[in-house]
Amino acid sequence: MPDFIWPHIVGDPIEEPQVLPPLVLNPPFLDRIDTEVSKLIDGEDERRRGIDSRLIPLIPIAAIMATALVASVPVALSGSVAKVGVLEALLSLAVLYIALQLLICLHATIEGLGRRDYSRIAIDKDLPELAETKTAWLTRLVNEKRAVLAHNAWVNNAKLDEMSVAHAALKNAVRGAAVVVLVAVAIAVDRGGASSGEGQGVPAISETANPTTTASMPVPPPHHNYRPQGRGPRSAQ
Repeated sequence: MPDFIWPHIVGDPIEEPQVLPPLVLNPPFLDRIDTEVSKLIDGEDERRRGIDSRLIPLIPIAAIMATALVASVPVALSGSVAKVGVLEALLSLAVLYIALQLLICLHATIEGLGRRDYSRIAIDKDLPELAETKTAWLTRLVNEKRAVLAHNAWVNNAKLDEMSVAHAALKNAVRGAAVVVLVAVAIAVDRGGASSGEGQGVPAISETANPTTTASMPVPPPHHNYRPQGRGPRSAQ
């Protein structure tokens, strides 16, 4: 349940392995052991690249979700600033939840992609020392590679933990986005019903008009130029 609110690594972080005790190896198998340990070190390098390839796409995905969230919230709440109901409050909580999960995702991704202190065999230790036998050289080299392998595996495990946190937070953000969509649809339906009810409550103009003003008024007779019969004034001759 806490992963739905604040994804985190369960338990204490694994401590860095201490210096491994040297092994006393059988000389006939030293060459083969050295080859196998080298393959394991190369496998940790491949594992590191695989973790990075899964972490890098999380940054643009989270950025796109944040942009869509910022652009959609004003549209969903347009016209309802003065009236805040249950749905609007639920929408605000869902938006805050998504923002929190996206921040957790970005933080874990950046931590996972951060610079790490990987180990490798130094050149001077990779070569046999003066008057060193082949058995002693291979034994020392295998022990050095074992220490490098243990350290690099520990670093990759820490990166893997950060990737798990980022994926969990991104999943939570997707779930929150689904809640935002459902609540936005409910708000739109609620507004549609309210607007239709207001439209039905307004009476028509013809029903509220004053009957005295709409009643037919007596029409005056047409006007004619009336001129009385008789002789008019004579014109001067």
